[in-house]
Amino acid sequence: MPRNVLFLMVDCMRADTLWDRERYPYVPNIDALMARSTSFTEMITAATTTTPSVATLLTGRYPAEHGIRSLLGYKLQPDVKTLPEILREHGYHTVAEVTGPLFPVTGLDRGYDEYNRRERHWYLDTAWGDKIIATLSGNRMKEPWFMFLHLWELHWPRKAKGQFASPRYGKQLYQRSVAYLDSQLPRILNAVDPENTVVAMTGDHGEGIAGAIDDPRPWVQFAVSAGYKLTKGLPAQTKKRILSLGKKAVLQEKNQQEVAGHAQLCVYDYLIRVPFVVSAPGVVPAGTTVDTQVRHIDIAPTILDAVGIDPTPYGLQPSLLPMMRGDDTTDRPAVTEAMQTMLHDSVNRLLGLRTGKYKYISAPDNPSVAQEVYGLDADPREKVNLAPSRPDLVADLKTQLTDIQNQATSTAIRMSAEEEALIKGRLEALGYVE
Repeated sequence: MPRNVLFLMVDCMRADTLWDRERYPYVPNIDALMARSTSFTEMITAATTTTPSVATLLTGRYPAEHGIRSLLGYKLQPDVKTLPEILREHGYHTVAEVTGPLFPVTGLDRGYDEYNRRERHWYLDTAWGDKIIATLSGNRMKEPWFMFLHLWELHWPRKAKGQFASPRYGKQLYQRSVAYLDSQLPRILNAVDPENTVVAMTGDHGEGIAGAIDDPRPWVQFAVSAGYKLTKGLPAQTKKRILSLGKKAVLQEKNQQEVAGHAQLCVYDYLIRVPFVVSAPGVVPAGTTVDTQVRHIDIAPTILDAVGIDPTPYGLQPSLLPMMRGDDTTDRPAVTEAMQTMLHDSVNRLLGLRTGKYKYISAPDNPSVAQEVYGLDADPREKVNLAPSRPDLVADLKTQLTDIQNQATSTAIRMSAEEEALIKGRLEALGYVE
């Protein structure tokens, strides 16, 4: 019998939640998972927003190829095969438990026997979590099964209860929510057979944690919530000016190029670097850390390979299993993109190329935006733009980015006006768009 697959996607899980133990000192259950897994420190997302990022995770293709370019407006290309479709063809029972902006109208429900989108306030510590645990521990799904489990605890408003709301677990709410999520993970992990289950965990994108939404002082949290409620319905620019006034009275960390949340148009590392941890006893080495750069497009073929399905006939990237075994140490160049206000907006779209050594950033449809280049080894916080002094490097990186983009292009499938209006209303209710 092939192994079951539990694919945990933690919304807003940035890479340093696992690697920076000064900021995130308390994750014993994630540590236990990593002890029986291979962990990647340099996993790069394909997009800085949830819907296109998840589409990449489930297809192994960049947004330019699978067709979902942003939270709103686009659908999955009909000829792009999804991971659950492939698994179902091989006898898997496929289930998705998602929330937030992952609406079925996007086409992300393709290939699932069950696609359940829940309310965003249903966390692992609610009755919904109890139901998931009962399903997993009670063998209520036909084997082999694949479950894509979208967790929301790190998304704003953060989830940190009881002892985990104290400064012991971090000075910012985001850090405390990481510790709280860690305390809840055993409910999921202990409900599956670790010897017969591939467990993969990653984030859809990172998160900025330098703003008011992560200041734990009660009056700040009250002001943030009140500000969003009071400005709801105002013109976008008016709302932005009002809310920006509060940013001067927030908890900030020194030497960080960050803003609150992930609404800023950028492809800096705090938004595009996420962890990737995968466990499969007998297939994946245990307690191994890989620092080689990899991409979200590599995850789907790796899951297939881990359960004995050759990803090659599906036109996917090579699996990461050889890299886990030390047979491959070559950085895989990664393309990532961001959209202004998280809507389809070609003029304000930013593209990034991360080679492992350098980061190149450009606005391909807006020549007035200056190009950026950062040397990641010497300048991990991306403070010193090398582009003005290194035109040769800019030209080389631009060519690499163009070559990759030219290999992954498709005609966008737009939502109908009615579908777009419906989804926009739901995104407004979630606080994504104004």
